[in-house]
Amino acid sequence: ADSPTWALVSENDLLIYALKGGSFSVALPTGKTPYAASWLDPRTGALTDASLTEAETATFTAPDDQDWALWLHAKQEKADSP
Repeated sequence: ADSPTWALVSENDLLIYALKGGSFSVALPTGKTPYAASWLDPRTGALTDASLTEAETATFTAPDDQDWALWLHAKQEKADSP
């Protein structure tokens, strides 16, 4: 990683905090659960989409050199309409 990072992991979520932005790689859990990725701006609380490819390892680059959190979460399956 280009800067210090921390990660919290649960069954369906990964939250990665990059203190000074930068780039980092993440080994994604294997299995049938597809993931979505969002950047969280801790200054505003805003979420924006982060590009994620279907690969075992994904590399992310923060939007700038400030602190950012990357939230990788299991995609929600769409419920069928009645």
